[in-house]
Amino acid sequence: MDELLPGMASAPLHPMFVHFPIALWFAAVPVWIYAVVKKNDGVWRSGRLMFELGTLGAIAAATTGLIAANAMGHDAAGHDVVHTHRNLMLTAGGLALSIVALERLWTAPRARWVATGLAVVLAVIVTFGADLGAHLVYGKGVGVNVMGEAHDSGEHGSDEHAH
Repeated sequence: MDELLPGMASAPLHPMFVHFPIALWFAAVPVWIYAVVKKNDGVWRSGRLMFELGTLGAIAAATTGLIAANAMGHDAAGHDVVHTHRNLMLTAGGLALSIVALERLWTAPRARWVATGLAVVLAVIVTFGADLGAHLVYGKGVGVNVMGEAHDSGEHGSDEHAH
């Protein structure tokens, strides 16, 4: 399996899951806004499907993220930022589960407005949490294993060295 998917053996699983809740939650918000403004049940259900799939993705992202955080150790670069990132994203996940429950259990017409408003709040929390996640990887190098050495000289078009 390492030969078929070498990246899986050398990287944590967390990056494979984090984009699903971000993309699906952010896609659901404008769909829900449109649905409540236009009072369109079909569009609402489409947004609900996106939101619930995003919430399932968040469960996988949280699980793999907690595993990755535990593996990094207290002395790792960015460890202090990991705690804030984790807390924001777990808050987002808890809010998402609450929104799913609210939307499923509260059938009053204003429930959709409340769920949509909470989804906007969720999007703000996720924006800050995802930004910290990006800072951990691209700013602190967390989870990045640099293999090999950079080229010192030579042009890529020449025969001086092979790749």
